[in-house]
Amino acid sequence: MDNTKILIVDDHQMIIDGYKIIIKDLNNIKLEISDANDCDTAWKLIKNYRFSLVILDISFNQNDKIIQSGETLAERLRIHFPEIKIIIITGIEENLRLQNILKNCKPNAILLKGETRAQDLKLCIQTVLENGSYFSPKIVSLLQKQFLIYNDIDEIDRKILYYLSLGTQTNKLPDYINLSLRTIEVRKRKLKDYFNITTKGNKELLEAAKESGYI
Repeated sequence: MDNTKILIVDDHQMIIDGYKIIIKDLNNIKLEISDANDCDTAWKLIKNYRFSLVILDISFNQNDKIIQSGETLAERLRIHFPEIKIIIITGIEENLRLQNILKNCKPNAILLKGETRAQDLKLCIQTVLENGSYFSPKIVSLLQKQFLIYNDIDEIDRKILYYLSLGTQTNKLPDYINLSLRTIEVRKRKLKDYFNITTKGNKELLEAAKESGYI
């Protein structure tokens, strides 16, 4: 029987090493575990190896990379390698943010870092590899409380937020994003509606986006 290939993606090597220790003796499953500290490296590995499962974080402090978030990596996986199973382990607990991750990434499982025990991670991986899904109790509780109209925040919206966070003026955004200024302004207004921001300027918008894990 071939080994089950798993890729762990996190920008903290200590976390990766901890995951490896926990899952090395998974019941009756022979594992071959690879790891990556950034999403660009992970994407190169994914294109060259037949992974069954990718375990990844969402937030990465690596703005110099092409793929800057685990969410974008997961979206690419769903488009190009839909057969690969995805487990997201995140510290994000904001309701709307989790809804967005679920819709865009379509993960097989989501765990919260703060509440996940070793046995939870083992059970999650086992369940997903057996074609099931697994969501931690707090994730389920958070999502059940979501009664707001759902709004999409896509990769372009995240780029707008990213460049604004660098201090880029709105009228200069078309230099970095392949959209007209008018279209960017419409998207920016929708972002403010999404975060319930009524003030002018970018400060409150960027604070809300950062708090929710979008930048």
